[in-house]
Amino acid sequence: MLKHFEKLQSPLRAISTMEEQRSRYVAAGWPDDRVDVGSLWDLWTDSSFLTAQQRQALDAVEPFDEWEEFALFAAHYFLLVATKTTDSRAHTEPNPTAGSSDHMISDNIGTVSNAAIYYGQTMPEPHSQRRFSAQLPSLDSNGPPNAAIALHGGLGTRERLSTCDVWTTGNGFVELKGPPMRSALMCHTITKVAKSDCLLVGGRTSPDKASAECWYRKAGMWERVQNLPEGRYRHSAASIGDGVLVYGGKTSGGEILDEWLYWEPQNGWQEVQAEGEGPRPRFGAAMCAVAGTSTSGILVGGMARDGTVLDDVWNFDLFIFGSEIYISERKREDLGSFGRYLGRFGATLLSSEEGIFLVGGITGQVMLKKEYEILDLKNKRPLNVHWEHRPLLVGCHTIDVEHGHILVVGGGATCFSFGTFWSPSTYLSETPAHTTWHLQGVKKAREYAEQFPVHGALPQTGSAPTITQIPRLQIRSGDEFAEIIRKGRPVILSDFSIGGCTQLWTNEYLKERIGEDREVVVHHSPSTNMNFQTKNFSYETKVFGDFLDAASTGEKLYLRTLSVEQPSVKVTKLETDFPSIADDFNLPTQLQVAMDNLHSSPLRISGMVNMWLHYDVMANVLCQIRGAKRMLLYPPSDVKYLSFPPGMSSSSLDIFAATHITHPSLAFTHPHEALLGPGDILFLPSLWLHAASPIEGLSVAVNVFFRDLEDGYAAGRDIYGNRDLQAYEKGRKDIEKITRAFEALPLTTRKFYLERLGMELSGKCKREGRRVTWEDMGSWYQLDERLRNLGLSDLWDGDERPTLALEIAQGAEASPRLSYRNVALLELLQTLSPAAVPASTSGDLLAAFVHWATGLNLLQRAGVVTLTAPLGGGSWRYSILQSTWVVIYRASQDEHPTSSSLDGPSKEPKNLDWTSSPVAGLSPYVKSLQHHAWELTLLGAMTTWSAQLRQLVLMITAISDPRVIIWGDEHVMIYNEACIPLFGKKHPQALGSPASEIWPEVWPQLVGIVHSAKNDGIPTKVSDFGLTIERHGYKEETYWTFQIIPVIGPEGVGVAAIDEFTESTTKVVGERRRRMLTKLGERIAGVDTLNDLWQAFLLSTEDCTEDLPFALYYSVTEGDSTGSIQSTYGEFASVISKRCLLEGTAGLPSDRHAAAPTFSLSDTISDGGDIGRVCRQAWKLGRVVRLSSDDGTLPPDLARAIPGRAFDADMRSVLVIPITSVIETGIAGFLILGLNPQRPYDEEYQLFTHLLSDVLAKSAVLISMPEEQRRAQQTADEIHKSLSQQLQLTTLEAERSEARFARMAQHSPVGMFSYKPDGTPIHINQSYLDMLGLTQETFMGPSEEGGPWKDIVVPEDTHVVDGAWNRLIELKLPVTVEYRLKRPWISFDKASGSELKGATWMLATAYPELNDDGEIQSVQGWLTDVSHRKFSEQLLSQRLHDALETKRQSENFIDMTSHEMRNPLSAILQSADGIITSLEASGLPILNESMTLSNETAETILDAAHTIVLCAQHQKRIVDDILTLSKLDSNLLIITPDKVEPSVLVRKALKMFEGELDRAKMEAHLEEEPSYRELEVESVMVDSSRLLQVIINLLTNAIKFTQYADQRRITIKLGASLSKPTGMHHQVAFMPVRASRPEHSMTPDWGIGPDIYLQFAVQDTGCGLTEDEMKLLFMRFSQASPKTYKQYGGSGLGLFISKELTELQGGQIGVWGEAGKGCTFTFYVKARRWVPSTPGIVGSSMAFERRLSEASTSRASPSKSAGERMNGVAPDSRRKRHKSFDEKASNLKVLVVEDNLINQRVMAQQLSRLGCKVYVANHGLEALQFLTRTTFYTGSEPLQLTSGPDHPSHLDVTGSMPQQPGMAAQSDTTPIIPEAADRIKLSVVLMDLEMPVMDGLTCVRHVRRLESTGQLRSHIPVIAVTANARSEQIATAIEAGMDKVVTKPFRIPDLVPQMESLVGEHESRSS
Repeated sequence: MLKHFEKLQSPLRAISTMEEQRSRYVAAGWPDDRVDVGSLWDLWTDSSFLTAQQRQALDAVEPFDEWEEFALFAAHYFLLVATKTTDSRAHTEPNPTAGSSDHMISDNIGTVSNAAIYYGQTMPEPHSQRRFSAQLPSLDSNGPPNAAIALHGGLGTRERLSTCDVWTTGNGFVELKGPPMRSALMCHTITKVAKSDCLLVGGRTSPDKASAECWYRKAGMWERVQNLPEGRYRHSAASIGDGVLVYGGKTSGGEILDEWLYWEPQNGWQEVQAEGEGPRPRFGAAMCAVAGTSTSGILVGGMARDGTVLDDVWNFDLFIFGSEIYISERKREDLGSFGRYLGRFGATLLSSEEGIFLVGGITGQVMLKKEYEILDLKNKRPLNVHWEHRPLLVGCHTIDVEHGHILVVGGGATCFSFGTFWSPSTYLSETPAHTTWHLQGVKKAREYAEQFPVHGALPQTGSAPTITQIPRLQIRSGDEFAEIIRKGRPVILSDFSIGGCTQLWTNEYLKERIGEDREVVVHHSPSTNMNFQTKNFSYETKVFGDFLDAASTGEKLYLRTLSVEQPSVKVTKLETDFPSIADDFNLPTQLQVAMDNLHSSPLRISGMVNMWLHYDVMANVLCQIRGAKRMLLYPPSDVKYLSFPPGMSSSSLDIFAATHITHPSLAFTHPHEALLGPGDILFLPSLWLHAASPIEGLSVAVNVFFRDLEDGYAAGRDIYGNRDLQAYEKGRKDIEKITRAFEALPLTTRKFYLERLGMELSGKCKREGRRVTWEDMGSWYQLDERLRNLGLSDLWDGDERPTLALEIAQGAEASPRLSYRNVALLELLQTLSPAAVPASTSGDLLAAFVHWATGLNLLQRAGVVTLTAPLGGGSWRYSILQSTWVVIYRASQDEHPTSSSLDGPSKEPKNLDWTSSPVAGLSPYVKSLQHHAWELTLLGAMTTWSAQLRQLVLMITAISDPRVIIWGDEHVMIYNEACIPLFGKKHPQALGSPASEIWPEVWPQLVGIVHSAKNDGIPTKVSDFGLTIERHGYKEETYWTFQIIPVIGPEGVGVAAIDEFTESTTKVVGERRRRMLTKLGERIAGVDTLNDLWQAFLLSTEDCTEDLPFALYYSVTEGDSTGSIQSTYGEFASVISKRCLLEGTAGLPSDRHAAAPTFSLSDTISDGGDIGRVCRQAWKLGRVVRLSSDDGTLPPDLARAIPGRAFDADMRSVLVIPITSVIETGIAGFLILGLNPQRPYDEEYQLFTHLLSDVLAKSAVLISMPEEQRRAQQTADEIHKSLSQQLQLTTLEAERSEARFARMAQHSPVGMFSYKPDGTPIHINQSYLDMLGLTQETFMGPSEEGGPWKDIVVPEDTHVVDGAWNRLIELKLPVTVEYRLKRPWISFDKASGSELKGATWMLATAYPELNDDGEIQSVQGWLTDVSHRKFSEQLLSQRLHDALETKRQSENFIDMTSHEMRNPLSAILQSADGIITSLEASGLPILNESMTLSNETAETILDAAHTIVLCAQHQKRIVDDILTLSKLDSNLLIITPDKVEPSVLVRKALKMFEGELDRAKMEAHLEEEPSYRELEVESVMVDSSRLLQVIINLLTNAIKFTQYADQRRITIKLGASLSKPTGMHHQVAFMPVRASRPEHSMTPDWGIGPDIYLQFAVQDTGCGLTEDEMKLLFMRFSQASPKTYKQYGGSGLGLFISKELTELQGGQIGVWGEAGKGCTFTFYVKARRWVPSTPGIVGSSMAFERRLSEASTSRASPSKSAGERMNGVAPDSRRKRHKSFDEKASNLKVLVVEDNLINQRVMAQQLSRLGCKVYVANHGLEALQFLTRTTFYTGSEPLQLTSGPDHPSHLDVTGSMPQQPGMAAQSDTTPIIPEAADRIKLSVVLMDLEMPVMDGLTCVRHVRRLESTGQLRSHIPVIAVTANARSEQIATAIEAGMDKVVTKPFRIPDLVPQMESLVGEHESRSS
């Protein structure tokens, strides 16, 4: 700028200063107070000159961010206003000293004289030419001398940059790179986090596009991290604590932010809560952390929303409390006038130990002098810098590289038309010293790269990849084709015949032979490029004839045929699916290998649509039959650059539209191109990536896929030939397993090892992936150890370029020595023929290479040479390494050297002029130009064309952008391929035709421009030129920017013009519509009434003549009964009273009567004409209604053209838009808009009309709102804004969660799917496809109705799937369905190795995802393969059936055995009891007349009887153990709680064993531990019977093993605790609980008391246990040792059962023992304290009884054992006790029903001896007969038993009657019913269950039925006496009607109390 002023001879102060100018006017007589002067920058910030709203409007004109340039420019111009008037002045009074440079620094700021002196030395060139970049720290955190810094991004000389400028101190090359971002950035920040780690935040790609991306560099690697909540640029960032603090910034929409955000590596972005009133919203502020602190910083300046620079300074402190982050801000009020000069925009803050320096930027009013551009904030003074060359400190960076040494790099400005100034790089120091810091040049980087050739060298950024043309070959044999397959490179095979198809397959022929009405499924795409990833196409079923016609006219349709029979299962073959045309197509015999290994041969027919980029796993030959297409192919190694997701064979990249600019990764690819015409055969090797684009006409081709591998393909179906190989699929799963194996490790460790594995895998790929191994190289591979020590071997070994190294000769006679050669060179040598090698090397290829290499000019450091063809040809590079070796390597395709051959002359130049002679490899379009009928045009035949015309045609056809040649005075047109879409249907007729004939509608507007360019020789550029053309069936308004370039002929006159053009319609129309919306906003801003709103709106549309030809607005009003109308916006009644009132029109002339003034919205009234009708339709639908002339819905009255509007054309479309009320539900009005007839109603037009209606609706709401509501709305909007920001943060986290979930879903072993309600798939994961046996393409591709289900589900289950789907859709409820697939399920039994076969079963669970309206948005679900489970269930069912049958038989056997054992045991026990009772009753000795027994004999008999009792009881225990074990095995044992006192229960157990204890002279007692007494345990809820069973088992063992010990003592210790006991105080380790044991749960039966644990320890002084013996305890059928059984007997089940019962009660059991010292068995159970609200549940330890509802039965105390009665009890007392029994039982009359005569007799005798009156019956029928003789019977006739559901059929109770023992049976078979007085008063019935004639269950059922019918007058007590002791058998007996069940064997003294209790209970209830 200054140079510009000097050039104009008007340097600074040429006309003096502003103050001098002001003085000049005052001196001339102008009043001193009437002369104002100020710079334009000063006036910009003066609110009296410009309001804040006016300054803010700058962004409305265009997005603006050139504030520094604006300030620089405006500060150099001033405005002086002088007036002599005395009235009110229109101007304002700026501060007269504001613009004076003499008042820039206040008195209290330090002066330059006392400022610190620094020297600014300009660094050597080159300098960085970039500004507004970000500083990128070095990867080396150790600092100088190895340090390096970089500037990333920013604005360069022409565009935004994505590269880095690197400064370093050393001579080596330091590589610093930014992240791989999609777009270049500026105004972003990069902040150091820790060591060399840093975070990139935000920035902008244009002034209105702020970036939200964030990238984190950790350990030198960039990774994308969580986005910002909202994109921003010019924000402030500082390294605080362990993260980055960000404040403010500007968004894409121009919003200025005031939020604090904090980022940490582990937590991402977190919102910071500010305390108190903080800084105003700002952008461009300077911020840094204060050196020496970790959480404090300073924020300075910035710019406010209105474009003024802020001058406040803030200190802040950050506080982190867990997940909460707070910031405390303090505004500095102590700076005085110094603070005014801290107000900077675009400055930088540098914090170091020397202080905090504020550098550069611009201030709010004055421009800073150079002395004050850098301020020392610590000392409040400027920094006095002596600049060698003063930099412009705008957009620059200051970097503290050492203590007190600062780099100032980057920066500059472009001041509009004055040019650009770039600041020189400067080094600041306190002493004038030179620095070694310098900008690392690009040349240095290239030298470094060339000196060390590295595998995969990449091209320079910005270079486009070179496209290689696929060669055309002619082959003569199948061997040659086999060699092509082996090499794996694509080729085009030409000059072959593929049959008559190339001539026959016209549209008519194909329709006739295939069938015009045959249905086919095709792809229909709205876009030119189909994308399989995004599914931007739909599958449509069309008839073949219609499809063929539509595709031929250019519609975007594509057919890839599928199998007719089973499209989702079988592959398609031409001869199978299209037999009528198969004979027309034949592959040449040379390609027979393809047919021999045929996979499929699909037919492909394509319109003008591109096939997506993909690869095929199988090789194939593509035979082009009709049309022409262009194919792009990429080698498999390029897959990493082309956006292929893992596991997918297709890419979402539009390869035909993408460039290396839009997709930088394309610069690293190696594209190949094939242009195919009819008859061409393209060989496509497997895995080559390819896409196809039609060029000309309908494309018809046949693909022949064939297998080129012997094995390795994935198992299962592969319909398309692109399913990845089995090894790859397995490998991906292995990677998942490997990754999961490291999941438990820390992140750093996990990353370390996974990266190492990755490197190992990469190395394997480089070595193992080659055809040649190192072993194949033999002895000729000898690497020089010196090279190995340099670490270069790893680089060269994996390099794909042939490389060798020669040691340079050290003497005159010496020759270079070969030091290295790599595998790639060996591969090259193997492809060469030794016969072609020069004779001088005797055919030795290696020697030939060495001979060639020794001839290189070694005086150069590097160079390029060309190798002769026999040695492979091509360009080779070489460089000198450490002056010792010359390294020679073949240049890759990415390198483009200038060829300098050392081996002789180059080949003849290739002829490229296809206009004069045939040229191979032409594109189909160029071929079409060759064959065009030019002779019929004004140009004549091509052979007659001039050389100049040929040259022009060759030029434009080689250019990819649209170009048109306008030749001669007739303006004949020739154009290139890029113009075809623009010419549309006018191509190819336009070729060779005059422009005036092709474009008659626009040529009059263009002819003048063309003439001017051609005839005057002046290039003419026209921007946004409007043309009305017809290319889509209607006249279209378009705009074009074109440049017409003249072509001068040999005679020096213009002969033609070349038109270069691009369409700008979208830009022009968009700007026009935006202007209309802006004006609309201005007009409605000040309206206060609805009527004014309507008029303002219509007035705005009046000016929009093109896009809104006319507009009408109707408001919806209430109509009263008289027909009068009242406007009631926002208040709606029933539709019957609604009317529409015309508020106004725009664009319609007064003579048009289409607009009715008012009409009703009721369906019953049809007024209002066409407008009334469509408004009623829009009212019903509640949405926009479009009326179109295309479908006949547009009324003629609305379609008529309006003069002066819309190009005077008839309307094609009209919109009826309901305006929805925001206040209340309903429609407030209707906006009717005419649409531009010459523009399509596309997305942009829809957005425009939506914005119009939205503005109208919201404005009406605001006007209708009362003031209070407006304020409330404003508050709500503020809350909404705050919530929106929070929502954005939440949304970001949700997006991350969603991404994680998506990855989880993709790798889930469970199939996951999502469908639309119509059944269209939305998402499916790989497991889903694997389970169904389908590929992605098969499943998502076309199929028959019902999707691929019909083909894979067994027919019997299709209705199940359909039914489940219908239920889900109709009922909107989740469903679960199981179904079978057709494919069988096959597995192998690992144990036996046998094959398992069954049906494939799927389990699908799905649920509907509903929207807010309750409609189904999608169907989500899971799919699980349950084949193994179903097979197991079937197998389990069979085995269960077998097991149940075995169990049933086993139970029958056990029942029979138990029954047969218990019956005699009962008799034995009762007989022994009888002996004992008799002898005890008689006294000893027995001396009477009938029998004399001595005392000794009587004692012997008693001992024998006691022995019998003990043996019977022991036998009973064994039987009980077996039954308990059976229950445990069947999980039938139930824990039932009742109320009990634990101490009483233990004493009861001891009481039961008193006899045995007395007999063994053993002491046993209960000991209550302190814990029991402290907890005051009384009654608890516990299963007393099971608890007692455990205690009895342990007591039995203790007695058994202690009876022979010297000391015989047993102690039962009882304790309690509130937590689980450990057993440690008894020295016991509890046995572990069985793993499958279900947790003990407390049901309501347990009461509501607190939990308590009861602990029991049974301690004895017996024989004890060894360690080995204790290990065997508690196991089934296990005893301590084999001799245990021999010595003590037992089954080995007692302790096992005790353990099981303990665990069932929530406890554990254990043992401590020592041989010879006794044992302690300890166990605990879980119980609950009994509280009064707990219902009492009691029962019997001996008998099972019916639970009566009236009252619970009382528990009978068990009677004493025989030992108790015998030991220690005098005979007299025994007799006395039996006498008391006689007294109690004398009144009982008992009926014993028993079929076993022995048991019957013994029981009757025992009961009789105890005083009972006993009657007997042999079976149930006799028992019923007996009941007729009792007082219970109410009848006088014999019983007639009728049949019923629970009873046998009719029975007559006849026959012999029951008799008393010893009584003769009655001979009369007819029952005699005695009189009432003679009937027996029966007390109780004892009934066996298993009996002949009638069993006990049937009998008791009859008894209960007779009671219910009144034949028996009251309830008869019946006790079942049975040997069936299983719980279910007992339950059955109770259910049948038994009152109690007593199991055999039992003792009569124990039975009698039960009988008395039951009789007494019923007697009391009867009374």
